[in-house]
Amino acid sequence: MKKIVAILVCSIMVLSLFACNDNVKDDENNHTNSNTNNETSADDPEQETPTEYGKILDMYRSIIELLPNHSDLKETMDGYCADLGIVDESEKELFIKLFGSTFDFKKLPPYNLSCGYATKDLNGDGVDELVLLNDDYMVIAIFSVADGKPLLLRNYRTRVRAWIDEKGWIHENGSSGADFSTNAVCKIADGGAAMELIAEFGTNGHEWVNDIAHTKYYQLVNGERVDITEAEHSALEEQYVRYLGYAECGEETKKYSGLTFIPLYTEAEKAMEMYGKALNNEIKVYETNIEEYHYLKDCKTPYDRIPLCDLESLGYVYMDVDGDSQNELVISCGDILVLRYYDGVVYVYPFTFRNMYHLNTDGSYHWNHNGQNFEYGENQLAFDKEKLKSKELWHIVNDGEPNAEYYIDGKQVTHEEILKYLENNQKTRIGFSPLEVSWQNEISRSESMAIAKNYWEEIDIEKNHYLVTPIVSNRAPDTVYVFAMERFVIDHYSVIDVIWIDKSTGEPIVPYAPDGK
Repeated sequence: MKKIVAILVCSIMVLSLFACNDNVKDDENNHTNSNTNNETSADDPEQETPTEYGKILDMYRSIIELLPNHSDLKETMDGYCADLGIVDESEKELFIKLFGSTFDFKKLPPYNLSCGYATKDLNGDGVDELVLLNDDYMVIAIFSVADGKPLLLRNYRTRVRAWIDEKGWIHENGSSGADFSTNAVCKIADGGAAMELIAEFGTNGHEWVNDIAHTKYYQLVNGERVDITEAEHSALEEQYVRYLGYAECGEETKKYSGLTFIPLYTEAEKAMEMYGKALNNEIKVYETNIEEYHYLKDCKTPYDRIPLCDLESLGYVYMDVDGDSQNELVISCGDILVLRYYDGVVYVYPFTFRNMYHLNTDGSYHWNHNGQNFEYGENQLAFDKEKLKSKELWHIVNDGEPNAEYYIDGKQVTHEEILKYLENNQKTRIGFSPLEVSWQNEISRSESMAIAKNYWEEIDIEKNHYLVTPIVSNRAPDTVYVFAMERFVIDHYSVIDVIWIDKSTGEPIVPYAPDGK
């Protein structure tokens, strides 16, 4: 009987936090291994954390780790804070604000891999600000330092977005409905203690004239909203740049701000995350031998061409095969599959049992060819970006015959020389742990999404510009996928309907119907 078990070892970094004042305007398991080495290289300059902001980034990471398991902000914040050791009220307040902002933008998959930050002196006072942002340059929050302590100046959500221009000014776009929008332009005060408002203007509902609705416009003057004409509003837009949508905000920040995005997660951590997603069938992997993308369960053993999902016995090990401080995932399936993450893609390099056996802890492995001239030897795994560049260490031709040949690093040597080399270069063989996965009886998330779209087939999704997206719901059991049909309203997506898809049967379940139908 095929085993159906998911392997999960989650690791959340929980560090001490800090007290911070505020001046604010208003999906799945990872497969990891206890032997995995994900430590950040101290020599990587992009991963150096600004000293004064280190604890903020620690909190940010802990929040991101919570996101896949929590679907709304009604969850107990006290429970989250207690789990993370946060007891100070000001720390709790900061946690809730960052959680809310991060949750709102989490639809960018895979969210945690897109998270990061940038540091730059935005107001010219000699102190760098910290900007939390995603790799599309969508701003999440802005911190400065005042009186030697980090201070949250702004945090943003989908209804209140921001972009940063070349002067370090922050342009805020907000909306509370179709006829209500706000453009605010701010700068960070010297000393970093506050935001200074440069200008604010926008739309303020509408009024009816002869049964025709006319948009009302306003400008903030001395703290009060003053009605202005459409022409005056257009002039302000011309001066301070118009109201921008979600994607446009990120594009403008990237183009003008001079910020350099630094990933919150190292490449080694990203690799482990992506291996987990591959094992969970959340992403497709690239099979280098056939140059095609497939789910890992559908990848075939290179010799007998048997899909992995049809095998009852698999083994795995995480190891750094090429010494670049990033783990590869090696799967034993009768043959050997080496999985390597590079630049957003998990590549699969297949080896038949003759092309790779006796894999060693340093990434070297034995091979043999039973051809006309019996050959065997040892290679060292190596990669150049996504390309496999294994290096031959030694090999022997016609072993035991009078015409035997011996080679080390491609150069022919004597029998005595190769014996001495092998004696001085003894290796330690790796061991595989049992890999038990839930491939056999579960449909993939993408297959489930197709079923969800088919369920809503009477609604013209494309014509109406609707979006079907996976979501997380605490009401849903672990045996189902959850999908929402959403539509874009002004500057955010609004849920129209929700459906559950049974992971085993593919049956659509209506969560709000008594009988589920």
